[in-house]
Amino acid sequence: VIESAHLSLQNLDSSLCLAHLPKLFTVCMNCLLAKKKIVTNLIADVMKNILKTCIPTSVSILKVAESDIPKKRKRNEKAEKSTEYSYLLAIFRTIENGLKYKYYSVWYLVLGVLETFYTIAGESCYKFMTKSLKSLNELNNTQNFPCTSELQSAFGAAVQSMGPRIVLEAVPLRLDEISEHPDFPQSWILPLLKDYIQQTQLAYYVHDLLPMAGQMRLLAQEWREKGRALEAKLYDTLEIQIWSLLPSFCK
Repeated sequence: VIESAHLSLQNLDSSLCLAHLPKLFTVCMNCLLAKKKIVTNLIADVMKNILKTCIPTSVSILKVAESDIPKKRKRNEKAEKSTEYSYLLAIFRTIENGLKYKYYSVWYLVLGVLETFYTIAGESCYKFMTKSLKSLNELNNTQNFPCTSELQSAFGAAVQSMGPRIVLEAVPLRLDEISEHPDFPQSWILPLLKDYIQQTQLAYYVHDLLPMAGQMRLLAQEWREKGRALEAKLYDTLEIQIWSLLPSFCK
């Protein structure tokens, strides 16, 4: 009933509907703490349906606001001061709160809602989303994390909508950190980049990622000279993974 009411309100007055959404999502997130799976699944579906129906109008308004002013800095300032931006920020923060441990049993649902938000608004609202990407990375590196598939799907949606540059600025690959026992906690991102990159700039690959591939080759050679074949193989694999991103940047 609540979902139908808000969808109807969206058709009548999209601005008024958006103003009511922060409170609605607060209620929905509280309902996710219910013990019954049928209830939590239904609530997650309600949130995703409302995001898909009610958020695109506001995102479109933000894009128009950004394009109306020629200078990028002024465009961003105008967008960030808009009513739409403020409401979207409030909604996202409420959903992001679902990454806290008390939502452990429904993380798979929270991640699905986040994925929907990234897909719809990532391009225009990435500034307030980057903190959540860091949280996803930390969760992914947690031992025995139960929702790896859902998390990586959500992260991939962020890559798709925000682009690799913004995502990697928030969560750097950290492949060039030298240690006696190499560890690559962010290397899980590389396969996702290959699968989800679209409509990005080849210049970013040439300027930022290609030199990294060369560095991986040099480090692999250094480890071979030390007689450490396993470590050398790890760096060889990373180099291959970085090169495998090139076709995605050329689409």
